[in-house]
Amino acid sequence: MTSVKPGMRICLAINSLRPGGAERVAANLVNEWVRTGHTASVLTLESDSLDFYRLDPAVDRRALGLVRESGGPVRGLLANLSRLRRLREEFRAIRPDVIVSFIDQMNVLVLAAAAGLGIPVVVSERIDPRVSPLGGVWKGLRRLTYGRASGLVVQTESVAQWARGIVKSQRVEVIPNPVGESCITIGRRSRTDARARRVVAVGRLVPQKGFDTLIAAFDRATAGHPDWSLVIAGEGPLEADLRAQAGRCRAADRITLAGLVGNPEELLGESAIFVLSSRFEGFPNALVEGMACGCAVIATDCPSGPAEIITPGVDGLLVPVDDVAALSASIQALVANESERRRLGAASAASVERLRAHRIAEEWLGLFTSVSAEGRRRRLYPADGPQLASER
Repeated sequence: MTSVKPGMRICLAINSLRPGGAERVAANLVNEWVRTGHTASVLTLESDSLDFYRLDPAVDRRALGLVRESGGPVRGLLANLSRLRRLREEFRAIRPDVIVSFIDQMNVLVLAAAAGLGIPVVVSERIDPRVSPLGGVWKGLRRLTYGRASGLVVQTESVAQWARGIVKSQRVEVIPNPVGESCITIGRRSRTDARARRVVAVGRLVPQKGFDTLIAAFDRATAGHPDWSLVIAGEGPLEADLRAQAGRCRAADRITLAGLVGNPEELLGESAIFVLSSRFEGFPNALVEGMACGCAVIATDCPSGPAEIITPGVDGLLVPVDDVAALSASIQALVANESERRRLGAASAASVERLRAHRIAEEWLGLFTSVSAEGRRRRLYPADGPQLASER
């Protein structure tokens, strides 16, 4: 890895800091970068009044407040032109050594806004694009713009295979997500403590997360274990449907939809089993956090991530996607075997030490150092850069 120079100026662009996996990773990385002596700005299209994650006071927070209902294709186009102009103004003002952008549509906007400024741009796909495709227009724009990126970061080797069909293979980097230090601390503290007889899951209440499968599997698995409960932490459009499903279960009084939880790691650290029931992922942060907090974990073998994180039978269990019977059997096996829960929990916590935030942040910084060297050779500062049509 390239040695990291001190005092880099990094600008991270993301749509918002609302609750979400990509947003949590962005906050954790930026906080780690400033902790180690670098300068970081966080730029969002949405207002900072919607921020859920805390940033270090040293982070330069810039919220543009440019997310509104578009009101049709013409207004949508005008809104995106306005966003391009504002993003470009901010990049000129910040003058970073490198810009890093999270999530596909934001990546397209950032690459277009930074065109001609000579500032290296690293973009990152935060979910598996093979199973979460963009619409036709944005997909075309992604193919047009991604070739300008100095680097394309993905979280798993399986997604890297897709990425190498979009950009030059040498520009593709696989960097997994970091796990927060709070999870590591809780895992170390809680490994041998008595844990609640509870299955826990964390995520948006959307079809992707497969919570309907989890509820059905839990109901079946714990029919003979009435002392076990299920807690699903998160909010989303399927809340009413999932509550209705839970209400029809024999275990209805033992299933809780807890809503948004401010410190999910505390819930994880007190629970015996974590389940990831997703139909697809980019890199499942909640799974890694459950492992770090010392839970015995069960995950669907979905694209992408779980099979690159878990070694089945060693530090967790893998089951097929949407297979209620298989998930139920795995839950039942762990519910009935405390010693196996403890063994898997200890092994899972140990296995994710490799994903500690300082190690992952250092991988990003090594990439930034490499691409910024190229940027310095060809940098055009604001007075020299070409103008967008909206700037003329």
